[in-house]
Amino acid sequence: MCETSAVSSVAEFVTRVLAIQAESIHLRSASVSSIAFYRGQADRDWGLAPRLYRQGLFRQERLLGSELLRLAPTEFSGMDYFETLVKMQHYSLPTRLLDMTLNPLVSLFFACHGEAQMEKDGAVYILPNLPVFRPDNYAIRLIMKYVFEYSDPQLDIKAFVDDIIDSRLVPYPFSTEAVVRDLVLHTISKVPYHAILPKLGNGRIVNQDGAFLLFGMKVRSVKESPNSGTRGRIYYDFDAVGFDNLTEVWHAAKVIRVPHRQKESILTELELLGISWSRLFPELEHQAEHVTKSVARMFAPPKDGMVSARIPTMGADFHSK
Repeated sequence: MCETSAVSSVAEFVTRVLAIQAESIHLRSASVSSIAFYRGQADRDWGLAPRLYRQGLFRQERLLGSELLRLAPTEFSGMDYFETLVKMQHYSLPTRLLDMTLNPLVSLFFACHGEAQMEKDGAVYILPNLPVFRPDNYAIRLIMKYVFEYSDPQLDIKAFVDDIIDSRLVPYPFSTEAVVRDLVLHTISKVPYHAILPKLGNGRIVNQDGAFLLFGMKVRSVKESPNSGTRGRIYYDFDAVGFDNLTEVWHAAKVIRVPHRQKESILTELELLGISWSRLFPELEHQAEHVTKSVARMFAPPKDGMVSARIPTMGADFHSK
């Protein structure tokens, strides 16, 4: 699983991260923008997959998005498709985005956080020198068009390709139908994910040094329509992509295990360094939840006759989305 040995403190974790970065520095390319992505999970047995895929809702992707847009259209006014998807993710709609961070200490926080997983070992996933995209890249815009306009159970590939050409979503050299068709199929069904640096559009992304993996698909079947009105048209059906091991996600990936017995002490150290629930979740509703639960726990009868001075962390785990 590419797992390194466990860590018992923040200092030990930072030392381990620096060592991993030093070992992988030779993977950098002068022509490719690259950066390290991190993700912390409170249970090391959880896999790396977005909620849309984990919950078996892949084939309902377009329905989920269109229904939320119908119910709250003003919430997404003026946003492009990627910004819309990020906001949907922000408010817990299952999407094909997987939350990542550029800050290893933030990932360590999420590997330790979560009351339901305090008896489980956590894990920090490290993807060093990962090639990254910006949301305005044509490949990302192409995928977004598929997600919001074409992600029904079957894709009419010619209709999609014609739309891509008409809307000029791809660079000029890819303008012929045959070339665009190959480019489209490669982008949406051959690339397992795209690593994306988003715009710093909200306080949570800023405070968490947020980034995303935009997950791809694989071809399930290809069929020619037998119907008289559409005879000869080719339809593609897709499945969610998945990984059997971490090296399939990224060949240089590493995992650092966080023993469950060390979670409380590591959270205390992180809080002293400014990495806490109240810092990572700046929205008022989360601040109110944090204050309420912190005060309640501070005045609860102590379990061992001692009063704990540490203000506990609590609430929903952003990186479980």
